[in-house]
Amino acid sequence: MSELMLDVDQAGELKAAFRRGDWTNAEIKKLCEGEMLALVREFVLDRAEIVVKKNEVPLLILVNGQIKLAGNNAPFSAAETFTKKNAGVRFHTFGGNFTSWFGAKEEGSLAPTILRVHKLLQNSGDTNIIRELGGKEKAETTLAEVYALIKKQARGENGVLLTSGMANIFYIRDVSGIFRAVFICWYGDGWFALASSLYVDVRIEGHQVFSRNYAKVA
Repeated sequence: MSELMLDVDQAGELKAAFRRGDWTNAEIKKLCEGEMLALVREFVLDRAEIVVKKNEVPLLILVNGQIKLAGNNAPFSAAETFTKKNAGVRFHTFGGNFTSWFGAKEEGSLAPTILRVHKLLQNSGDTNIIRELGGKEKAETTLAEVYALIKKQARGENGVLLTSGMANIFYIRDVSGIFRAVFICWYGDGWFALASSLYVDVRIEGHQVFSRNYAKVA
């Protein structure tokens, strides 16, 4: 191995490079420690890549884990509630899939329950969202629970549901028992309900996702 000699010009080039990068003396000292320069040499010789590690952003952040819904003894009928004829709630329109998959949905009476809501911090498909929520069992809600939340904001009042145009997402089984994504949005003069199959559409950052909280209702 030949002895390394730095002439004045090379030393000047290194000094200028450190200055361009706003290096401190402490950082230069750390660069010269251990195998650090050997690793940099591997990159210079095109035998390695430098990967910049960014701070990881979580997929979901919990907004409210204690959304309490009181139970009732009346059976739930989508045909009687999710309709523009409903005088108690201002509905804007319904997507074709929602009408086909949920228009005839009937459920039992609403038991007292607690829901939770997360904000979506990244664009993501349903598979990852459901996994983050703890699986289908925890992610699954009911149409009766969705309607109970809508009634609290029947004319677009502020509340748990977003009224900014962003979606409130629920995972619910349709009339055939198929797991679907249901979107509830406020569009200026009424609620818009639509549905889609899972894993197809990308859910957009900023939407809210509702799921189940198994704590007992007081």
